[in-house]
Amino acid sequence: MSFDTAFIAFPQLETERLILRELRLDDAPEMFVNFSDVDVTRQLGDEPIHTSVEETRNLLRQLHGWHAQKVGIRWGITLKEGDDKIIGTLGFHRFDHASQKLEIGYELNKAYWGQGIMSEAVLAIMNYGFNMMKALRIEAGTDGINVRSHKLLKRLGFKQEACLRRRVYYRGTYWDEYWFGMLVEEYRELYEK
Repeated sequence: MSFDTAFIAFPQLETERLILRELRLDDAPEMFVNFSDVDVTRQLGDEPIHTSVEETRNLLRQLHGWHAQKVGIRWGITLKEGDDKIIGTLGFHRFDHASQKLEIGYELNKAYWGQGIMSEAVLAIMNYGFNMMKALRIEAGTDGINVRSHKLLKRLGFKQEACLRRRVYYRGTYWDEYWFGMLVEEYRELYEK
């Protein structure tokens, strides 16, 4: 298998509590809750705050385009013991086929913060990225204010590799940008012993 594995058919993933599934246009109202929330979008770097559900539908169309063009994949996070409502999204973007590298990104409705949901979801797509897509490296870039994400990545075994000072200008302020990475052999040592 290889990077192209993710594009044969959209891969649905399951964990103990979650179903990670393909996003649909009718998910826009639930996603709008996240993308219109200043606390959630503050953690997303340069993603603008959405002011209408139509803006969120446009984002969904863009995400579908990523998959169709084989440049990214974004899953919707739903609870198994729920009503199939999207509570967040996560996925891979900025594929580098030559280097076998993936960049990860995610967001979660703040009503679900602190419950281990994102850790569970990230572990599921890490497994998919390393084992099905045959990635050699998964990385994440976060801005300086996103302490929750820094803690999540470190807890999962990512190594902080860089701090690029005042790299991002967003909402009137310059932010440091932090980069974290995990290599396939590190993943295997942590999770496949």
